[in-house]
Amino acid sequence: MTGALRLPRSLSALIASALLVGVCSMPLTAEAQESGASASDGDRAFARELAQQAFRALDAGDNATALQRFDQAIALYDVPTLRVGRAGLHEREARLIAAAEDYRAAARYAAQPGEPVSFAQAREKAQLVLPELERRIPRLVVRVDAEPSAVLLVDGREIPPAVWGLPQPVDPGSHRVELRVQDARQSQIAHCKEATTAELTFHAPAGPVAAEVVAPTAPAAAAGPSAAPPAGGSPPVDSSGATTSAKVPMVITSAVLVAATVVTGWVAAGAIDSYKKKRDANAEESVQEDFYDHARLWQWINTGTAVGALAASGYTAYLYLSPDGASGKPTALAGFVGHF
Repeated sequence: MTGALRLPRSLSALIASALLVGVCSMPLTAEAQESGASASDGDRAFARELAQQAFRALDAGDNATALQRFDQAIALYDVPTLRVGRAGLHEREARLIAAAEDYRAAARYAAQPGEPVSFAQAREKAQLVLPELERRIPRLVVRVDAEPSAVLLVDGREIPPAVWGLPQPVDPGSHRVELRVQDARQSQIAHCKEATTAELTFHAPAGPVAAEVVAPTAPAAAAGPSAAPPAGGSPPVDSSGATTSAKVPMVITSAVLVAATVVTGWVAAGAIDSYKKKRDANAEESVQEDFYDHARLWQWINTGTAVGALAASGYTAYLYLSPDGASGKPTALAGFVGHF
């Protein structure tokens, strides 16, 4: 899944500290928002403790525990500071839809007389962040050429026929889309990036399909044995599947590498002979080392060209000697020998 942009650690810590101060100042006796009107003093005190644990878990990098504590705290007392804290965690985990819902709830929280300053700050932050976050949420369009009785699933969630073909918000990442028509099943994988729209199309199968068919977002068209050649013609293909135009460059490459192997071998041999002469003449150690390094360098070059020549020659032989699919016999042996 595509990762969301993260704030610098110092800025994240600053925001977390501000929210934590707001959580600690949650009133225990003030009248609560409608969503938390039923919260007792004990619920609010417990929610404050859970929120403090959530922020400590965030600071320790334990996102799973932090999310669990946020969920528990909000279930007890739903206030802007907790919503904004959980929204930041959702955004960090690339759950942009859930983050937008939390920011939206915080932004809609009506101001209350005597509420903590942190509530107003969290509400303003949500109102500021929400528009840009909504722009980043990807959309997925699934067009279905099938009867409404078919079942369309996105990540296992059923999509009503009334909204087929409409851009639906999804989180960034890969999503499995499945169409079920009686006993037949088709599925594709949609890869969704931030601020983009992905599109998929399903066609109803002609009849029942026993096996499931999985296709990528943009399946490549495969040409069967009876497919007609493209307009303008194409290079002739032999029984090995390699075109004639592919063989000629390989023959030339092999010849060049063989020649390079011979030349670098000759140079390496000369360098080795020069080193031996310097060694026998008791030349200075630094001079001997220079000649030795020079000889070793050419030996490595010669080894590399030899390996390349061997690989190129082997692949060229494969192109010419691959057996015919029907007879199992070589089809171009004479041509191969003729090149050499």
